[in-house]
Amino acid sequence: MSVKSGHMKFYRHCAVTFIGSCVLLLSVTAISAEACHQTKSALVHYSGGERADTLTVSVAGDPCSQAMVNITVDRADGVRVYNYQGSFIEHMPFLIYEPELSHLVGFFLDKVLNVAMTQTTADLHEYSGVESFYEATNNFVVVPLAEYQALRGSAKAQPLLWHATGDASWMHAVYDAETQSSRVIMRGGVFE
Repeated sequence: MSVKSGHMKFYRHCAVTFIGSCVLLLSVTAISAEACHQTKSALVHYSGGERADTLTVSVAGDPCSQAMVNITVDRADGVRVYNYQGSFIEHMPFLIYEPELSHLVGFFLDKVLNVAMTQTTADLHEYSGVESFYEATNNFVVVPLAEYQALRGSAKAQPLLWHATGDASWMHAVYDAETQSSRVIMRGGVFE
């Protein structure tokens, strides 16, 4: 056997191995890329009405790695007072590949529902300047300071809606009775 034919055999073997690996990888990807379609809801008191509002969180998309997160709050009369949409994979604390991603959807939905309504405006931190406020809370006030102070000092505490907006960012919103919609008052995040 000549050196030239030996090289050809080696190259053919490499090509066949490479093509076989690609076919195997494509078949695994096709099998593991699952769709995500889950929704969960909870009754909450957000808008200040006598009847409970409905907080709904859903993750939907095919494949799951391209799914969207939807977080809504609807009053008892059906009027939507809060609506958020974002990429599901961007809400994960680290990059997760199929098929593991689809198994996290239920956990994610439960987590959002469990932490979304745990604070009120009575819990708002005293404002002490941008840098010191961020150091104390990891938040930035995004409404006029007078409005923030009025919410914080109000005799009637309002529920705060909190949820992640990414893997290391979040927001806080309150219901605005005048506009009958929500208003984001703080955005937060972890910056290194």
